[in-house]
Amino acid sequence: MSRLSPDLQYFLDSRADAMNNGTADPCQTIYRLGWEGLFRTGVPKPLGGDGGPFLEAMLSVADVAYHCLTSAFVLWGQRVFIEYLVQSDNPWLQQIVLPGLLTGDRHGATGLSNAIKNLAGIEALQIQADLNNDRLVLNGSLPWISNVASGRFFAAAAAQGKDKSVHIVAFPWDAPGVVRSDDLALLGLCSSATARVELNSVLLDRHWLIAEDGNAFLGRVRGLFLLLQCGLSVGLIRRIFDEIEQTRARNAVIKNRSDQLYQEFTALESAWRQLANSDIADQASIQTLFRTRIALSDLALSVIQLELQAAGGRGFLQSGGTERRWREIAFIPVVTPSVTQLQNELARQADVNPTLKSDYERTSRPVIHPRAHTA
Repeated sequence: MSRLSPDLQYFLDSRADAMNNGTADPCQTIYRLGWEGLFRTGVPKPLGGDGGPFLEAMLSVADVAYHCLTSAFVLWGQRVFIEYLVQSDNPWLQQIVLPGLLTGDRHGATGLSNAIKNLAGIEALQIQADLNNDRLVLNGSLPWISNVASGRFFAAAAAQGKDKSVHIVAFPWDAPGVVRSDDLALLGLCSSATARVELNSVLLDRHWLIAEDGNAFLGRVRGLFLLLQCGLSVGLIRRIFDEIEQTRARNAVIKNRSDQLYQEFTALESAWRQLANSDIADQASIQTLFRTRIALSDLALSVIQLELQAAGGRGFLQSGGTERRWREIAFIPVVTPSVTQLQNELARQADVNPTLKSDYERTSRPVIHPRAHTA
């Protein structure tokens, strides 16, 4: 049962196509989600939140994704940035920056895709930081960052210090030296305010430092980042099953296949929920979370194919919704950390720790079956 008000459900459904093709204003979506209180979900009361469990924030992402994946994606980005400030030891950011994010008056961009890849040993940090007493100077670029609405965003980034230390920093859109490109041309999710951001000798006060020990901070928030991200898949898959339900009774093959996949979905959703109550920084929990994220992506690809088969020719019409969900699901395996990155990280951990190798081999599987590949 959805936790969203009927008015918000209608708002999201009526704008889903426009949010996907880029004709809707993402600022209206962020403001509406803030007005409905979704950014306060799972945030401690002393910081302006509702004081509920983090699970409720995860479920809110899934509830929005059921209606519109692009809206859920910007909700995810905003809520992840909020979580960075919740987890930070910096009271200035919590008192000055956080309130506008909770209301939706300002946008928050996670900007830590590069950092997550760096943590897995995939790529070097692309931002350099000169931290000297109360002064912070940033140089570099974020080639792909979402929810950076022009004239109203804060962003986070991991920056490499001169001594090879890693810092997590925030910066405002209007700091001299911050340059935002035009929106990137995406396959879908076009109203997600996704752009390239350049940082050219951006001079900031030390107040903008989220965490001086960036590696320790990333270890704390990576699991929360992924738990919220899984909500994108959960909500979209749930919607597809409901769409299939409307047609499957006329086809026994579709019905049987749908029942099989739904059993897999309920097990994955249950595992996802249970992870919210675990020590998500624990290595075993992180590995379980990686496998859950991979399996949800795999399942999303399977169920959208089944929806297309169930819908028949109607599913090929642009007005039917199936084609939008097909393009939305194309994003699920590649959003950072991508499925390939997670699989590589699990394989690397298995090689480092032989006791994990058999478990990795038993639970890992390719995202797309060979028969799905085309020339």
